Amino acid sequence: MDSGILVRATSFQVGGTVIEIHPKEIRGSWDQGFALDVHTISSTMIGYNEFGHPEFDTVRSPLGELVYRLKYRGDKGAIPSIVEPIAGFMKTSDIKPDVVVPMPPSNLQRTFQPVIEVGTEFAPSWPRFLESPLTQRPLRNQSPRHK
Repeated sequence: MDSGILVRATSFQVGGTVIEIHPKEIRGSWDQGFALDVHTISSTMIGYNEFGHPEFDTVRSPLGELVYRLKYRGDKGAIPSIVEPIAGFMKTSDIKPDVVVPMPPSNLQRTFQPVIEVGTEFAPSWPRFLESPLTQRPLRNQSPRHK
């Protein structure tokens, strides 16, 4: 069951590419949150590789592909193209948060932390961005917020 509320599809020019996002409000143990798009549109198993591991033909959203490149391929060149739609969405929406707090990393064993890198690039574009101690602890170890 999809409990998110679609905000509206929006396109942003990023370099020579148009990135269309489909923001959706998401509910959780926070005051307000948004997912800017789905990561994976489809994924079809196409067989097994020479090591017996399944292989997939995966189609990602444009933003999902950028996130994949950053997170799984270490492509830091994708960071500005990820930040542009985030900043654009924040500036053109009716959403005016008191503060923006990035999600904590899901795995502190990574030598490169994509969440922190994106947050660092995004911070100058939003005056109320919070560098929080939460960004230094892994997401999996976080306890739910209590009201």
